[in-house]
Amino acid sequence: MCNPPFFETIEEAGLNPKTSCGGTVQMVCPGGESAFITRIIEDSVQLRQSFWWYTSMVGRKTNLKVLISKLWEVGATIGLQRHQSAFDVLQSVESYFCNIGASSKLDSASFKVDVSLSAEQCKSILKTQTQNGTNQDILISANCPSDQLNGMRLCVSVFQQIPGTLLV
Repeated sequence: MCNPPFFETIEEAGLNPKTSCGGTVQMVCPGGESAFITRIIEDSVQLRQSFWWYTSMVGRKTNLKVLISKLWEVGATIGLQRHQSAFDVLQSVESYFCNIGASSKLDSASFKVDVSLSAEQCKSILKTQTQNGTNQDILISANCPSDQLNGMRLCVSVFQQIPGTLLV
């Protein structure tokens, strides 16, 4: 998860009276927020066999158009429509895991979905298509080979900070 630097120069950061940060290195990046997040997107393409989910806050609405275009350019196909609520997201999560046969329970009062997966369901999810068209198992980490995978329990929580902004 990332809270990117919003500013391209220290001068630009100094013009904003609402800036409160531990240091300039956290506020400034060559190219600003858009360039910083674009590098995360490019890294995610290179590291897609190792990492499954990247997330970043976008502080400037003016950057959304270029960032969404970059996501489409690299082949991202999953996104949330702006009018979906936290509950809609939870229902989608529950539906996804139920469709693969996992145990999935939606707790609407706590805005979470509890999921239990067998070893086979984990392996099925971790299967991916490599660039040359052959299937390859992705290992959860170097310390957890797929033949030792016993299953997994996880919880997905969704928070709606302000209308149209979801944190998953």
